[in-house]
Amino acid sequence: TITDYNSFRQHFHELLSTIFLKRMSELLTDENIPEKKKSFCIHVLSDSFISATEHWLTGKEKLTAEEFCEYLQFILNKIGSVHEAESFRKHHS
Repeated sequence: TITDYNSFRQHFHELLSTIFLKRMSELLTDENIPEKKKSFCIHVLSDSFISATEHWLTGKEKLTAEEFCEYLQFILNKIGSVHEAESFRKHHS
């Protein structure tokens, strides 16, 4: 099931949290951000992606699998791009 114990949501959240923890750690290496704040960001991102995926799986989002994956990848790339641009500006201003 999507929401019960040992559900898709629970399993996917654990998987995404691991991925986002790695990605956020890569993005936030040059900044002194408290672990609590990083953890919160990871949780929010994971929940957002899970909700979007649940909507897509239940047919509430009318996208092909390719479109859905492309859009999620776009978001992840933008997160990285924004951080890289800010980091560049900070180090070259």
